[in-house]
Amino acid sequence: MLVARSASEVERIIRRERVVLVAFTDPRRASGRHVYRVMQRLERKAGHMITFVYVDVTRVNGGSLIQKELLEVAKREGVFKLFIDGECVFEQEGVFMDMEADYQALRLGIKDVMKRRSFKTLF
Repeated sequence: MLVARSASEVERIIRRERVVLVAFTDPRRASGRHVYRVMQRLERKAGHMITFVYVDVTRVNGGSLIQKELLEVAKREGVFKLFIDGECVFEQEGVFMDMEADYQALRLGIKDVMKRRSFKTLF
C-alpha cells in the first residue's frame, strides 16, 4: 500500500495506474486505524489488480480529489474512492467498525463496479 505525502502525489498515481483505491482518513482516530487494516486486507486479496493508496487527511488536504465537506467526513469516519482510468467510479463514506462487514461492503461494491466495466475480479 502506498502512503501519499501530498495531493499531487495521489493525482499522479491516479493518472499513472489503471485502477486505484484511495482511502482518506485520520490515522489518529480509531476509525482511521480500522480503515488502514481494511485496506491491508483488501490489498492481500486484490493487490495485483488494484493500486491501494492511503491518505492521512491531517497532513494532506486532498486537493481536487475530495470536496471540503467530504474532507470533514474523512477526518471523522474515512472515505474510500475507487478510480478507473482517472475517473472516480465508486465512493463510500464511513465504516461500520467491524472488519468483516467493512471488508464485504467494500469488496462487493468494488466488484460490482469493476464487473460493470468489464474487469474480471478474483476477490
